Amino acid sequence: MPAMNNILSKWIPVFERSRSLALVYSGMYLGSVTGLALSHALIHKFGWPSVFYSFGSLGSIWPNSTQLLTASYDKSVRLWDASNPSYCLQAYNGHTSHVISLDFHPKKNDMFCFCDSDNEIRYWNISPFSCTRVSKQRGNSQVRFQPISGRLLAATSDTVVSIFDVETNMQHHSFQVWHLMLFIRDTTTWLTTYVGI
Repeated sequence: MPAMNNILSKWIPVFERSRSLALVYSGMYLGSVTGLALSHALIHKFGWPSVFYSFGSLGSIWPNSTQLLTASYDKSVRLWDASNPSYCLQAYNGHTSHVISLDFHPKKNDMFCFCDSDNEIRYWNISPFSCTRVSKQRGNSQVRFQPISGRLLAATSDTVVSIFDVETNMQHHSFQVWHLMLFIRDTTTWLTTYVGI
């Protein structure tokens, strides 16, 4: 864990380090809790070696990207070279409001999207580094692509969660919630509300 501080100090700009540290350390604990919960079910159903085979195979299918994307309250989005963390590949500073959340497409490695506090969702290509579409749909808190296929996009704005088709930009569902928690459960069910709809 001490090495993580050194890595983040070289990869992440100064004004984004506290958020990055919080995400990395909370992700490590979330991974431990999830792994322990899944291990019990795997051992019970398939025996103790299944734990090692399951988690080991996850490493082989995990995306092996050499790029890192950051967004910040300074109204910028930056693409970094992970093998040379001091080198910013591209930067976009044309926003009039804060960039809140971003996500890479799970299948199209050169596509990502992000939302800002003006309820704009922007879809970008990495090569060439350009905005392909701007959507004025609700999305000022968080955006997440559907895992594995990436056909749908979940966007949150205040207490509304909206599900959009990525290709047509048509809204499929809209949920009113009091408090929400987004997490990945499987390929079809990927949005869960915490307190109520």
